[in-house]
Formats: sequence, structure tokens, C-alpha cells
Amino acid sequence: MFAKYLFCFIALLLIFTGCKNDEQAILKESDIDKSLVLATTTIDEANKIIYRSLEEKLVDPRSSKFAKILEPKVINVQAISNEIFEYIESLKNELRKKASLKDSIPFSYKFDTKNKSAVTVIFQHEKKSDELLNKLKEYQSRINSIDSELTAKSQESFIYLQNDFYNIYFKDVMAISAMTILNKFQNNIKVQENKMILLIHSKSGYTGGCDFGNRPGLLVGQNYSHLKAGETLEISAGLGMYSRYAAPKISISGKNIEMKDAIVNYKLKVSNKIGKYSLPVTMEVIDQNGQKLVMTKQVEYIVEE
Repeated sequence: MFAKYLFCFIALLLIFTGCKNDEQAILKESDIDKSLVLATTTIDEANKIIYRSLEEKLVDPRSSKFAKILEPKVINVQAISNEIFEYIESLKNELRKKASLKDSIPFSYKFDTKNKSAVTVIFQHEKKSDELLNKLKEYQSRINSIDSELTAKSQESFIYLQNDFYNIYFKDVMAISAMTILNKFQNNIKVQENKMILLIHSKSGYTGGCDFGNRPGLLVGQNYSHLKAGETLEISAGLGMYSRYAAPKISISGKNIEMKDAIVNYKLKVSNKIGKYSLPVTMEVIDQNGQKLVMTKQVEYIVEE
């Protein structure tokens, strides 16, 4: 979900919102920023469910053998992800302070949205742009070193880690634009974390004849909730309590998707018609009692100009 086209879109959006007196663009970016925060929170909650399940497997005699082998990888993924996430959060707090940003009321922005000086001071004069770039590169390297098989299945390239990092994302942009970029980086971190721990979870569940589908749950993520006409929506879906004996079957927008691993990925070119859309993600599994369980979640997105 580190979608290449998404970052191109955000980079262009930063240029548009940099236009003087363009209030409509500012409002649009504020909406995007809010949707990113909500998406990150949702993914984080899904991650917590998986971590709890992995903890239970450590004490379950049927799964503890494999879970203990994989536990160090889980700990590493969580620690590395938390470290970079908190660092980015510290940059957001510094930006709030310098631009007089206040988050006392969720999603109520009370600051000068056109403030560019705070962004320049932090990311150019204080060289936080270079520091952030180096930390993101370090994060990528550390994540890649955990398990080559896992990263091959889950890792998407950090195509935004370029030498002209500052010029692309922070030069001459407003505080709200910089905040949106930082929130997107945090969203990417949580998505990557989700992919890796979900794959680890699926490995820990494959144990000789035992069923670990006691509390199955459908986990769904999307690359973005706001897209331009004709852009690509990417959806990832997986089973929270994954087991080969649960015989999972998944469909997205009525299309059956073959589930080879713990997660499936689906791409859809969105309509050229502006508006709000919703499509269903449905999964069928067999529970521990041999009964069919059907779970459905709606993926909502908005097509903009």
C-alpha cells in the first residue's frame, strides 16, 4: 500500500494547495488529512487484534511451538514500526507548536493553514527533512532484514525516498500540506506492519491438524479513500484468525479472489464519475463447529475532480 500513484497525487496536490488564496484546495487537503488519520487508526486497531491473537498462540499448547519460533520477528516488526511512527509523531508535534496547531478537538484545525515559515524552519533550517529521509531509509533496511520471505510478499518500495526529498515534499508548502505528508508516512508504516504481522500470524496457525479459527475476523485495508477519476483503488483483505482449516473464500465487489496467502490484494480503476462509492468485501469461513460464517465489510471511497 505504499502506492506509487498515491504519492504522485499527494505531491501534485501540495503544489495546488500552495497556490495563493486557493481556499478550496486547502479544504480538500484538510479532508484528505482527516481521512488518513482515520485510516491509520483503523489499521492500528486491526494490528492490535492480531498481536493479541499471537500472544494467545504463545500459551496455547497446540500452537506455542511455532509461535515461539516466530515471536522474535513479531517483536522486531512492532518495535521498528513503533520507533519510526513515534519519530514522525514528534515532527508533527513540533510542527503544531511552531505553526500554532492545536488538536484539542479532533479534526478541528485551529491554525493558520497557509503557514509556510514553520515548515521551512523545521524541514530546511533544522534539517529535519534530511533526518526524516535517513530514518525512513533505515526503517526500510531494518524491516527488510527481519525475514526475506515476508518482505518479498509484503514490502512495497519507498519510491518517495529520493535525494530531492525536501524539494518534493516540504519546499514552499503550507503547514497543512506538511502535516498531510507526515500522516501519510505514518499510514504507510502501519500498513506495512499490518501486512507483515498478518503473514506471521498465518504461519503460526499452520500446525498439524489443529484448528485456530476460534474467533475469525475480516481485516480490510485500502490505499486511499479519496481518488481522482480513473485512478486505482487498492484493497487488501485477510482473515484475522487465519487457518487453512477455516477454508476461507473471499470476494471483492462480487468477484471471487483466490486466497493463496494470509492476505489478498485487489486493484480497481475507479469511475470517471465524481461521487461517493462503496463496494463489499465478503469472506466465508468454516468455524470450529463446522458452521459457515459469512463476514462483510464495506469499502468506501470518494472520486474527486
